[in-house]
Amino acid sequence: MKKLILAFFALSLTFVACSDDDNTPDPNVINEADLPTEIRTYVSTYFADRTFNRAEMETENNETSYHVFFDGNLRLEFNGTYEIVDIDDDDVLPDSVIPQSILNYVALNYPNNIITDWEIEDGYQEVELDNGLELEFTLEGIFIRVDTDNDDDDENEIVLSEAEIPAEIMAYLNEHFASNAIIRALKEMDDNTVEYEIYLDGDYELEFNENFEIISIEGITELPDSVIPQSILDYVTQNYPNDFIVEWELEDDHQQVELNNGIEIKFTLNGEFIRVDNE
Repeated sequence: MKKLILAFFALSLTFVACSDDDNTPDPNVINEADLPTEIRTYVSTYFADRTFNRAEMETENNETSYHVFFDGNLRLEFNGTYEIVDIDDDDVLPDSVIPQSILNYVALNYPNNIITDWEIEDGYQEVELDNGLELEFTLEGIFIRVDTDNDDDDENEIVLSEAEIPAEIMAYLNEHFASNAIIRALKEMDDNTVEYEIYLDGDYELEFNENFEIISIEGITELPDSVIPQSILDYVTQNYPNDFIVEWELEDDHQQVELNNGIEIKFTLNGEFIRVDNE
């Protein structure tokens, strides 16, 4: 009986200790009044109609960030210098928090959708629409691409400055796309392979392999004749005189082009017609 009482007493102490642990305040949580003045000013300027829930201050790798949560799943993130870096909501974000050039692009190209998320990364901005589509823009608000990777923090992806682009790639760009400014350049490393992606104004996306050879060109308008083998140009001109090439890519055993009407055509590496790709 005495052992039973001691066991019950020990169990009671354990329960009390666990209860005390559950009630330990989160050290990251801070009061609204303790938020830096710059953050509180931003909130009162753009989200005065939203109900404050909580705020957290986190420090990781000597970098501080502030997270502010509101009703309706609205979340704001600020960096250590109190600048907004991420806005995430379930509803449309206020126009006032989105750069005008991005608003214009979305209104023109996705008139039936709304922006529910905006964030700024090193070297670019990104917005997410209510249909889940993610769009990347330069820091100046120039459209880069639709992000199909959904990979915000790809450790295998390095943003290159123009000076860091390999000379062979720059020579190709200067020869065939001299009038198209470089919007963004990436070096991607995956499974021991290296590829380079170059985004140009005019909505061109070029891909180069680790030997700096062009392997893919995508556009929304006609590609320059100089980037397409002459035999392929001749075939398209003869068989599709009212259409033009908007994409070209090189595979291990063939080449392929896509026309503005959506037709995809395969050719040998020597440029001989194989078939229309209906797959």
